[in-house]
Amino acid sequence: MDSADVLQAITTADGSPTFFSGRFQETFHSRAGALAESRQTFIDQAALDAWPRGHRLTVLDCCYGLGYNGAALWDALTEQRPDLGLCWLGLELDLSIAAAALEDGAFRCQWRPSVLQRLRAIASASCWEESPAPGQAPSTGRLLAGDARRQLPLLQQLSGRVDVILHDPFSPPRCPELWTVECIGALARLLSPRGRLITYSRAAALRTALLQAGLQLGSIPPRHPRGWSDGSVASPAALPLGLSLMEREHLGTRAAVPYRDPCLSDSSGEILRRRAAEQRHSPLEATGAWRRRWRPWLEGRART
Repeated sequence: MDSADVLQAITTADGSPTFFSGRFQETFHSRAGALAESRQTFIDQAALDAWPRGHRLTVLDCCYGLGYNGAALWDALTEQRPDLGLCWLGLELDLSIAAAALEDGAFRCQWRPSVLQRLRAIASASCWEESPAPGQAPSTGRLLAGDARRQLPLLQQLSGRVDVILHDPFSPPRCPELWTVECIGALARLLSPRGRLITYSRAAALRTALLQAGLQLGSIPPRHPRGWSDGSVASPAALPLGLSLMEREHLGTRAAVPYRDPCLSDSSGEILRRRAAEQRHSPLEATGAWRRRWRPWLEGRART
């Protein structure tokens, strides 16, 4: 994947800034609120209160971008769990995005000084390290640059040890490389027994990949009353959040045909064409039939 991009600054509905990517033709975050999405979709699902005092939390931040998810996590740990240590690893194709974000005063003013210090360290040196207080585990951070698929072999040393994966690429149709059965399977193998993979996507193709990786699956409740899901949580362990009947039926449609990238090296076009061909020959229910069946329920929610 080529790292070049043209960025357009955008202010989202909650007042927090983000960028529109010329390369991917999408915003980096929800237009409903970049900061709200990071906090409510990602960090609120991380179950930070579940870890014992003194535990060193291992986090993989896949597609660091502007740094929202990392910063929201660091902020939450400072506020809620200062007793935890942290081993944070970020993956990002284009390191210039983090530096561009820090040029925006509206972005900088959202964060406490300690979080801003880490953001600046990542943008300038791709790493940070802090000495622990007496009796506490250390905290370190490191950002790996380039195609995230190329970093997966380097991460295998963390197999079974990652407590939280924040998976935040552009949407599957725009960046299918990071939503394939093979990529999701490699990430799943990194999870600790109680670890969680968290993402904003509710796509049936993604959820199929998560299930094929042997993970339990949950749906993130929507922030907006008219929605039906704000994303997915997956874990080797049982989750309190399940899927609705509508979502389970979604997994029986052609929308659930997953993206595939056998050698973790194909272009987005190749991956999209492969999936389209598989969908054409799939015996699964047409997605349109599922949509028509559930339209009255969805329209009823929209009217409430």
